Amino acid sequence: MEEREHTNEPTDAQETPPDALPAEQQVTELKARLEEAERETGQFKALLQRVQADFANYRKRADSEREEQQRYANGRLLLKLVAVVDDLARALEHAPAGPDTSGGWLEGVKLTNRNLQTILESEGVSPIEALGQPFDPSAHEAVLLQESADAPEGTVLAVARAGYKQHDRILRPAQVVVSRRPETQQSSTTQDNQKENSNG
Repeated sequence: MEEREHTNEPTDAQETPPDALPAEQQVTELKARLEEAERETGQFKALLQRVQADFANYRKRADSEREEQQRYANGRLLLKLVAVVDDLARALEHAPAGPDTSGGWLEGVKLTNRNLQTILESEGVSPIEALGQPFDPSAHEAVLLQESADAPEGTVLAVARAGYKQHDRILRPAQVVVSRRPETQQSSTTQDNQKENSNG
């Protein structure tokens, strides 16, 4: 068997030990390593700051979503209560006039109505102003167009069913009657527009 010769000479694959390099070259190499370590430290620090900022933004967004969910969580129940308020309002509209001779039931209905209104207000529910306002499709639902020479076109003339909002969100749009120009004005405006187009 042949014995392999062992040599202590460094091969190309082995690195020269730092002690074998001249002092100036060692200093230069150490400076380069230090600069590389500082650069990597800066990158890791910037990455950590980005991760911290992302996490802080995530927490703010999650807290905001949770608060909003809690704020509007009972919207379906409030919508049902609004329907009861509507029924009580209709009952009060048709209550008999004059002194209450039936044992105070009318006062009981009025008290119930006030209590429900107080509950709705405490939950941030308020009626949508509609009468006399310009028609707003995000808050109003048009159930009828009615000719009117007195009101500008697109004005709410009457409220068929009250609408409500909870804080800044529409809970139920108001059903409204909206004004439009009378037919005679519409036809004369159309004829005027046609004459202008033919002359132009």
